[in-house]
Amino acid sequence: MTKLILNQNVEKLGVAGDVVDVKPGFARNYLLPKSIAILWTDRAEAQIKLTKAAVAHRKIENEQVAVQIKEKLESEVITVVASAGSSGKLFGAVTATKLVDVIKEQFGFTIDKHKVTFSSPIKNIGSGTATIGLFDKTEAAVKVNVIPIPKKKAAA
Repeated sequence: MTKLILNQNVEKLGVAGDVVDVKPGFARNYLLPKSIAILWTDRAEAQIKLTKAAVAHRKIENEQVAVQIKEKLESEVITVVASAGSSGKLFGAVTATKLVDVIKEQFGFTIDKHKVTFSSPIKNIGSGTATIGLFDKTEAAVKVNVIPIPKKKAAA
């Protein structure tokens, strides 16, 4: 068996920073060439411990920031301007990408569009809700208000 330290999470093997024993062929042919793992040494393990401590410290800071962002997003209503017909039905729907762009524009927060879920698709003018995953188990339930694009007035 070959002793390695994982650089990345590997399904059914471990998470980044874990010391694992694997068959030599798996290490030589897959994990090492793709830089998924490094050979275990006393020095490498000491470095990993320092890195884990730094990551844990950053995680606490990130969690505090996520809670602040959550409070800000939940206290406001996010207004999305979309194209709609005269009946109030949107031409399409409010997408995660559109919502993320509006949040970036209104609040300056960059959010991963893959972490946005809608309770039900927003396909009409009016209000709806979305859940945004911010950090680990921190989620913000945001209110979304959809308004139509203002129609141009005819020149007289």
